[in-house]
Amino acid sequence: MGKSKELAELGGVVTQSSGTTTFSDDTLAIVTASSGGTTLSNYAYATGFTYDLSNASVIHTIGTSSAAPTIIKTDNIERMRIDASGRVTMPYQPAFNVGPALSTDLGYPDQLQIFTSVKYNNGGHYSTSTGRFTVPVSGYYYVFSGGTAYSSSFNPYLTCFIKRNGSPDEQVGRSRDWTSGSGTQYVSLGLSKVAYYNINDYIELWSYDANAGAAFHPEFTWGMHLIG
Repeated sequence: MGKSKELAELGGVVTQSSGTTTFSDDTLAIVTASSGGTTLSNYAYATGFTYDLSNASVIHTIGTSSAAPTIIKTDNIERMRIDASGRVTMPYQPAFNVGPALSTDLGYPDQLQIFTSVKYNNGGHYSTSTGRFTVPVSGYYYVFSGGTAYSSSFNPYLTCFIKRNGSPDEQVGRSRDWTSGSGTQYVSLGLSKVAYYNINDYIELWSYDANAGAAFHPEFTWGMHLIG
């Protein structure tokens, strides 16, 4: 689909209170409205695009009438894509996943868990030196953690929990399990929640081992993903 046709289709679904619209092949397209209106500037070259709906009184539609995807860019970089089946991809969403192995046992009484095995770290907001995820933008995040540990100690119990800015995060809560009996015992822990965080909050995974000296050897993973 040519750019001039895309502009013509877009112009056909934008309601203006005043102003003029001019479309031509691969050239500047400008729409100006008198109050809270709509401006399309240099759209043919994907620069200077502004679409103001502050004065909208009807439905406005942006997209294509074909199977071509709708792509949203900033700084001429693709940030969002909606394909013909309605699937939305946002390749720059902050997200990370680390684990499964830890270099240290789960500590007594509390232990900050620092993961150095990184599966992905989109945006680079998780630090392998501090074990912290620093929130890059305020919003709702999916938080998940889980794994298995074992010990030959008798009747220990184990907890994992999230800290926000150094304090236990009650938004997420905690997961706890314990062993009983003799011989090697296993515990499995897992948590999965959606929580709201502010920009520059730092998030950590901590563990609690109720039995001092218990030799827990963990296989854990944890991560976060911005969902909106």
